[in-house]
Amino acid sequence: MKKNTGILFNNINESFALHEIITNENNEPIDFIYRDANPVLLKSIGLKYEDLVGKKASELFHGIKLNWIERYGKVALTGESDYFLDHSSKLGKII
Repeated sequence: MKKNTGILFNNINESFALHEIITNENNEPIDFIYRDANPVLLKSIGLKYEDLVGKKASELFHGIKLNWIERYGKVALTGESDYFLDHSSKLGKII
């Protein structure tokens, strides 16, 4: 995968990632794949680009809460924005 080279994407001061939502036969989100991530996100979760991009959330974060996938999926499928924080036991921090 090629890293996004957009100036805004790479220099924004907020964590940002592009996801591809995986849905079931009823078009309900069941997982997502990281397609790109900016440096702020990578630093905040402590992963390298190559260890994140192209991977499913369920591969990276075993036991990921279904509500994370549902919320990301809702944003992707409806275009409605959302904001939430949660604790990742794998990362040992609030994300």
